[in-house]
Amino acid sequence: ATSTSGNPVPVTVQVTSGGGIATGSVSIDTSAAMGLATAVLDALGGAATTVLLPVGTHVLHASYPGDSHVAAAASGPLTHTVSAATTATAVVGPVGSTTYGQPAAFSATVASLGTPAVPTGSVAFTVDGTQLSVVPLVAGGATFTSSTRGTGGHPVNGSYLPDRTVFAASPPPAVRHLVAPGPTTTTLTSPATTPPGTPLRLTHRTPP
Repeated sequence: ATSTSGNPVPVTVQVTSGGGIATGSVSIDTSAAMGLATAVLDALGGAATTVLLPVGTHVLHASYPGDSHVAAAASGPLTHTVSAATTATAVVGPVGSTTYGQPAAFSATVASLGTPAVPTGSVAFTVDGTQLSVVPLVAGGATFTSSTRGTGGHPVNGSYLPDRTVFAASPPPAVRHLVAPGPTTTTLTSPATTPPGTPLRLTHRTPP
C-alpha cells in the first residue's frame, strides 16, 4: 500500500478467536515506533484507526495483549510506503514592463498537491540564469525584489527548495520580465557671451 506524506494512513484490525469475541484494545507498531497508535475493539472484536507515517517504507504490526478468554496474538506484517508530497510552484511578476533602475517584485507561491500540509523551505530566485536570492517561505509564499537588470527581456525563475523530505521539489517555472529604457533629457549649453570672432563651443549632455 502507498500514501502521500501528510495524509493519515487508515488501519483496520480484526481479532478472531474460537474462544469468543475479543475485548480490550490493540496496539499498532512499526519497527521504528512501538505503540504508534492504540485502538479499542468494538463489539465484534474489530478496530479502526489512523496513523501518520514519515516518508519511507514501513512495516506495520498489530498486537493484541489478550483478555480473560482470548489469548494474546500478533498480526502478520503489512508493508506501507509513504512518498513525499508533490508540489507546484508559481511565479508572478509585475504586470507589463518596468523602467530601467526601477525595482520589480516577484512573488512565488508553493502549493502541496494531494495533502493539506503547507510546504516549508525556501525559494531560489534566478534572473538570466544567475541565482540572486534565496527567500524562506512564509505560509507557502516568498517575495523577491530586484532592480539590477539591463533593458530588454529577462527570464525569472523560482525554484522550490524543500527543507524536509515531506515535500518534493517542483520544476522551476519562469516568467519573462521586460525592462524598458528610462526617460532621457538632452541639455545643450553654451557660454552666455563670447567676443566677436571667437569660436562658439556647444556642450551636449545626456544624463545616464
